[in-house]
Amino acid sequence: MAGKQANPLSSEAHPLPITHKSFLLSQIIVRSIAAITSLSATILMVTDKQSISLFGLPITAKYTYAPAFRFFTASNSIAFAYSVLSLTYLLLKKAQGSGQKIGFFVFLLDLIMVVVVMAGSSGATAMAWLGKYGNPHTGWLPICGTFKSFCFRAAFSLSLSYVSFFALFLLILLSRNKNTQ
Repeated sequence: MAGKQANPLSSEAHPLPITHKSFLLSQIIVRSIAAITSLSATILMVTDKQSISLFGLPITAKYTYAPAFRFFTASNSIAFAYSVLSLTYLLLKKAQGSGQKIGFFVFLLDLIMVVVVMAGSSGATAMAWLGKYGNPHTGWLPICGTFKSFCFRAAFSLSLSYVSFFALFLLILLSRNKNTQ
């Protein structure tokens, strides 16, 4: 019996090699998902408005009334713009057939976008939690029982933003896997 051979299915084996074509295709798909979900999250939050009449007085809930929701829309707008620009770059790079060595720069920008989207989503999630449950210690009452449509749209917008976060995070993992080969 000769030397030990590595089992390709073992956890000690290296991940399957990614070809340039499959890496590019996966980048295009995941960046498209990130762009679509961050744009959708932004549009949903910006158009989220509900008015009710309470004791004859009109009361309105809008995303602009909460700084966390404004930051959320800004962070998702930035992520959308970055995703579209990086997707455009990838498509032009594919069309030209040339590739400059700026992979690390794109990796860093992807990492920054992950942090920006997570920061915006976290702040908006905290605000949404307060809207749903309130804070009895400070006297903040929950509003989602009254503004159901507003809260539902905000929750759906948050869900889309978290999908965008995971797509951007997946881009980092793809780049890391590609760079280790």
